Amino acid sequence: MGGIPGNGYARNALDVLIRECGNTVLTMYAVLHLVDFYASFGFVPVPEKDLPLTVRERYSWALGDMKGADVCR
Repeated sequence: MGGIPGNGYARNALDVLIRECGNTVLTMYAVLHLVDFYASFGFVPVPEKDLPLTVRERYSWALGDMKGADVCR
C-alpha cells in the first residue's frame, strides 16, 4: 500500500481534506522538500518567530533552527 511517487494519491487526499474542511483554517507541518507541494494548494510558510507558542514549544528541540531540523510550517 506504499504507493509509487508521482501517482497523485497525496494530491488527491489533500484535495479532499481541504474541500471537506470548508472554511476551517488548516496548518500543515512540512519537511522542507514538501514545501512546494503544499504551496501548490495555497499554503504559505510562516516565519518561526510568528508561530504560536504551542508550536514553537513542540519544536524547541530545534533550538531556533527549524530549517536545520528539516521542518517548515
